[in-house]
Amino acid sequence: MLSHDVKIHYTRGMKRFTDEPILSLIDWIEQRKAQFPDGDVSFEIMSPSASFSATPGKMVEANGVRYIHRTYQNVLDLAEVTRCRLKSVHPSGPWVQVVFTPTCETSQVRESNDSEKYGVQTAFAQIRKLEDPSVAADMRRALVEAGVRTRNSLIDLGVNRGDELQLVHELNPAMQCTGVDHCASALDVARERFISQQFEFIEFDINRIDEMYLKRYDILFSLGTLHSPGIDSKRVFMWCVQHLLNPDGSVVIGFPNCRWVEGQPVYGGRTKNRREQDLSLVVKDVYFVKKYLQQHRFIVTVFGKYYLFVVGVKQKQGNVS
Repeated sequence: MLSHDVKIHYTRGMKRFTDEPILSLIDWIEQRKAQFPDGDVSFEIMSPSASFSATPGKMVEANGVRYIHRTYQNVLDLAEVTRCRLKSVHPSGPWVQVVFTPTCETSQVRESNDSEKYGVQTAFAQIRKLEDPSVAADMRRALVEAGVRTRNSLIDLGVNRGDELQLVHELNPAMQCTGVDHCASALDVARERFISQQFEFIEFDINRIDEMYLKRYDILFSLGTLHSPGIDSKRVFMWCVQHLLNPDGSVVIGFPNCRWVEGQPVYGGRTKNRREQDLSLVVKDVYFVKKYLQQHRFIVTVFGKYYLFVVGVKQKQGNVS
């Protein structure tokens, strides 16, 4: 049963939504998914262009119909919260037919202690994080705020195949980069991509990074790795700030706030025993890194959507906390 008193509108056998609240759409989509788990979900809404200047959620009238104005962004968000992908839209006069297809409930990243958990033969290798607009824009902002354009060296913990180093290189072609990872197959790909002597890739367990002899760097960077359950993240992070960072160096740590399903980020991480998203663990990790950096006289900013970036820039003498 739907949780609202929904007026059912059907046209040509198609469910049509007009003035129902958004929770009615959510409940109806979930009901259809339960009835037809292997099928698409199709419905109609008034075209967003019919009242383009209207505020989303406002009751308006167009073409003789009173309806709640929805935007295409609302449609994308509706797909995400109902664990679907937007498959297609088909304008038909003032109406738009929307087709959702349910997504797999399982993340592409499997729990494992194997060093090839993120290797080139896994589903994870098909993910292209920097082709997602939010991830790419947030990562570029983080690197720019860390001063990547004027710095000389960077170390990337958990570099994998080096996707983020491509962005680093575009922002500063002269940057000397060192990547550390324990996945041999991913590092082989990175070495093939970045053949210049300014790139160095080291196969090593980050949990034992204090056993390595490394120089100091201008930027300490890590995306996702320090949130991994297999990493003693607090100890590793503190040691790296103390021993791998130049006195005036910057820090960029990205914590995943999503899971990857069918190559797409789905907002919010999940714990093993919950179907719904739970941000408690990532918030705890973000708070620890932020507080530690502030205690060591860094100016810290936190932002992001699918990845929460913590950027620490060393305070200059005379700055007030």
